This record gives sequence, C-alpha cells and structure tokens, in this order.
Amino acid sequence: MNQSPHQDFKQVVFNKSNTTTQSKQYTHVNDFQSHQNALDKKLENDEMIDINKNKVKTQELRKKLIEYRMSNKMSQANIAKKISIQSNIINEIEKGKLIPPPDIANKIKRLIGFNKS
Repeated sequence: MNQSPHQDFKQVVFNKSNTTTQSKQYTHVNDFQSHQNALDKKLENDEMIDINKNKVKTQELRKKLIEYRMSNKMSQANIAKKISIQSNIINEIEKGKLIPPPDIANKIKRLIGFNKS
C-alpha cells in the first residue's frame, strides 16, 4: 500500500468476519427476538388488565353520575356547567361512549362525592 508522505500512520484494513462469529451473532438476535416477544405478550396482558380496570371504574363513575344527576333533578347541561365542561361530554360519558380523561373524571368525582380511586 502506498502511503502519502504526510501520513504518519499505517493504513488499517478490515476483513469480513468469519462464519463462526456470524452464527453466534444470529443466535443472539434470535434470543433477543424471543425475549422481546415474551415482553410484548406480558405488556399486552398488562394493558388488558389496565383497560379492564379502567372500564370498571368508568362504569361505576358513569352509574354514580347518572344517579347523582337524577336524584338532584339536574340536567346534563347543569352538571357540565358546574364543572366547566361542555354538556355533550357529560352525555357521552353517561352513554358509555367516552372514557373521561383524568382531569374531567376528578371534577366529576368531587362533584358527586365519588371517593373510589
């Protein structure tokens, strides 16, 4: 190899790795993929548990909201006005079409005295 007169180092040439190293590398990739698949399945199961818990909490909140509104002879618009949100949001929550975001859920809980977390 020709070196330029201003170079004060030798050139380094990299060769392709041998097949033994490559097969070990593939084993690690397969191990990683199987580990990743196991984590994904666990995550899916955990998410399903969280979703189911949220559904139960939302259904309880929805029922309590309807009971509170009916017992106090209030309209959805009155409830919405008290907690400073749009009345269609109360409608969607009562119909079960909307899972209230935490801030709205907390406002509703304070209004109706719903203490379960």
